[in-house]
Amino acid sequence: PDLPELLEKDEILTLAESDYILVEFPFRDYKDEYDEILYELALRYRVIIAHPERYSYVQDDPNFCLRWLNEGYYLQANQNSLFKKETKKVLISMIEHGFVSFVASDAHNEHRPCVLSESREFLAKEFGNTIAFQLIEENPRKILSNEKILQCHGKKIQKKRRKLNLKIFKRTI
Repeated sequence: PDLPELLEKDEILTLAESDYILVEFPFRDYKDEYDEILYELALRYRVIIAHPERYSYVQDDPNFCLRWLNEGYYLQANQNSLFKKETKKVLISMIEHGFVSFVASDAHNEHRPCVLSESREFLAKEFGNTIAFQLIEENPRKILSNEKILQCHGKKIQKKRRKLNLKIFKRTI
């Protein structure tokens, strides 16, 4: 059976018995058919995309996330991504541009503890206390009480142009 069917039968749980559902995709390839599944889910649930900063297609082009944000989906970043070389840069840019609604732990079991204090401190230093509070406390609390979360719309990330080094063009006489 497909995902919406499983949800309808209560065979897959939502977050804290709320209207929110966390969706994860393959790290390498995103298929257009996923958009249809997300659309079907969004008819009944509030969709949260798990750790988009770890997907290769988002790392290649963070603006890929705009397709999800424009449909009203939320993005949840992984706290570990704030500190890993391969994800930190793209995640910082995504937060700066308003893509991310949550920063959460990757605590699947007791071997991965849920400790967000270091991440909160990092976010407060980089983006201010208001953003840190919103991403780590306020928005997750709204899931628990099944409240609507202010939607991130995000603004397109512009690629930085490399400055031309004019010194290499000096004529030698």
